Amino acid sequence: MLTVMKAVACAALCLVAGLLWSAPARPAAKKPTSPRSASAAKKGGAKKGTRRAARGPARQQQPAPERYREIQQALIDRGLMAGTPTGEWGAESIAAMKRFQEQQSLRADGKLSAMSVIALGLGPKRPRAAEVVVGPNTNLAVLGENEANQR
Repeated sequence: MLTVMKAVACAALCLVAGLLWSAPARPAAKKPTSPRSASAAKKGGAKKGTRRAARGPARQQQPAPERYREIQQALIDRGLMAGTPTGEWGAESIAAMKRFQEQQSLRADGKLSAMSVIALGLGPKRPRAAEVVVGPNTNLAVLGENEANQR
């Protein structure tokens, strides 16, 4: 009986050894050589020295002189700036904008923020909406009084 048990144990050991021997070897996990390479591998980032493509359209860096003149004229109309609009954003324009921003309870830094320009009544320049066409099936009650009166 002991011999049979030894034979079964030996056969089982051979079977396990054969399975282990024939199994494909797994490659060892690579360790990053530096923190830069580990984060770049995770993010799919580019190598050092390469630049990423710009995200979105290019933005305007500063307003055109015509836009400066519009803003200066609005400040002059409110009595916050003297003279005529020059189209150059200098110390006098900055001081006038600061006074306007203080009056409007905005951050008084003299910079042309969106909130400051909108408060001046000079919001973003957008094309006019298409004109409403009144046809035989148009419900004039839906149109505003101005549009209905113009027809």
